[in-house]
Amino acid sequence: MGPVVVFLSFGRCGTQWLAATFASLYGESAEVEHEPLGARYWPRRFFRSYADPEAILELSEVAAHVERIARSDHYVETGWPVFAALPMLAARFPDRLRVVHLTRHPVPSALSQLSHNTWPGGPPHEFTRLAVLRPTDRNVFQPHYAERWHELSSYEKCLFWWTEVHMLGLEFPTRRPKIPLVRVQSEKLLAGDRTEIGKMLELMELDWDERWVASAGRLIDRWHHQTDRSFDPYRISRHDQTLRTARELGYEPLNIDPAALDRRYKLAYRRTEECVPAVGAYNRGVLLEQCADVEGAEAAYRRADEHGLAAGAYNHGVLLEQSGDVEGAMAAYNRAIQSGAPEPAARASEALERLTG
Repeated sequence: MGPVVVFLSFGRCGTQWLAATFASLYGESAEVEHEPLGARYWPRRFFRSYADPEAILELSEVAAHVERIARSDHYVETGWPVFAALPMLAARFPDRLRVVHLTRHPVPSALSQLSHNTWPGGPPHEFTRLAVLRPTDRNVFQPHYAERWHELSSYEKCLFWWTEVHMLGLEFPTRRPKIPLVRVQSEKLLAGDRTEIGKMLELMELDWDERWVASAGRLIDRWHHQTDRSFDPYRISRHDQTLRTARELGYEPLNIDPAALDRRYKLAYRRTEECVPAVGAYNRGVLLEQCADVEGAEAAYRRADEHGLAAGAYNHGVLLEQSGDVEGAMAAYNRAIQSGAPEPAARASEALERLTG
């Protein structure tokens, strides 16, 4: 039997692109899945369960999934909630398990989750309820944050969560030293860095394929969410453990471009009087999307689009395209472009270019 490979990550770091590329290049020899259980590994309950690693198998869905993994000759799982299962997987597959610790700079990582309405204590969709760590959860590294949790912004709460996940990534090889682990930066993978891709493939027992370099710029996750919540990216400087963890992973946490982050993650609207209905509809769309209510999300994005919100027009276009309404999608993308909002317009331009060839 070949290896069982899981990616340990915070999410929003290219895991969908990785899964699609693995399936495309190695699909005949490896079984590849992206978040097959979603949040149902229940990280808030089973985080760092070294003392009782098989307790997570009380969840029947997890137990059935692990039995299926055991029958796979070469298994690869990307996506982030699987980090809760690492102690159990190490116990079940001591000779087969391989771990890829996938990292991304903490500031855009946190803002990306924030823009997806996913932060500790945020809207109660499944990921927030089951998977997004809080300082009151068992076995977290930083329980002292509970005392001042109410003082933190949603962005800072995402930084807390980022830190917890990557502290686990740093700890795991010390707790389970016989499990092979390699650490790679998503920024380098997505840039087509041959050395970074090569060390990942070596751990996974996969041959080099030159198509990795060509696929590095390919867009898989077409969503482009933004947030109406205020954020100050430099608030990371208030969190010493986050700074230390980032630097240990090879990042300079204060090396950020606030203007670029504003353009990418801050929700922009044209007319103040349209802000409330447009943003309300947009946020409802993001939440419904997280709950897998595609029909409801499309209706909400349509309302945001009708109120002139560029991000709503773009996301409306994505769902129309996915449903096969190419003409409607192109019209929505054109509205996003005409809005003048830089980031949704740029995404919409890419989408139109793809559709028109």
